[in-house]
Amino acid sequence: MKIYVAFLLFSAVMFVNGLTDEEEWAEYKIKFERNYDDEEDKIRFEIFKENFASVKAQNEEYERGEKTWMAHLNSFSDRKEEELPFRRRPILKNN
Repeated sequence: MKIYVAFLLFSAVMFVNGLTDEEEWAEYKIKFERNYDDEEDKIRFEIFKENFASVKAQNEEYERGEKTWMAHLNSFSDRKEEELPFRRRPILKNN
C-alpha cells in the first residue's frame, strides 16, 4: 500500500512538473483572468518565466530540506517586483 501511495505522489509531481512554461502560462492566464495584446503578452510571459523559475528553485530547496516553506504562483507572478502595489506605498515613520 505504501508503494502505491508513493507511486501516486510521484506521478502527481511528475505531472505538475511536466508542463512546459507555455502551458503553465496559459493556465495562469485562465486562473487569474489575464488577457494581453500580443506585445504585452510576450513581455508578461518573460516576467512570468523568471518568477516561475524562482518558485521552482524555492520548492526544490524545500524538497531537499533546505527551506521551511513552499512557494506558489499567485496573481502577481506576471509582474516585476517594482510593479507590485504594496511596493509603492510610502513607509510611515513614527514622529
